[in-house]
Amino acid sequence: MSACRSCKAPVRWVATAAGRLMPLDPEPDGERGNMAFGPDGRVYPLSAAELEEARGSEPLFTSHFATCPSASEHRKRRST
Repeated sequence: MSACRSCKAPVRWVATAAGRLMPLDPEPDGERGNMAFGPDGRVYPLSAAELEEARGSEPLFTSHFATCPSASEHRKRRST
């Protein structure tokens, strides 16, 4: 576990389906969570239908980008 560089909240770094690291809020959030761990240990975003099925039956997590007050400072900017 580490801390967010901006807001100092605890974050859990996990690999996404694409193999990139992403910060998650460390505790499951059954209300807002939309990310679940797959059998490979990576985290995957769930579709609306998958969320409906998963809510209440497995822990769902929230990306720290969705809860951090300074998230916009950390997003990668794409040049056009």
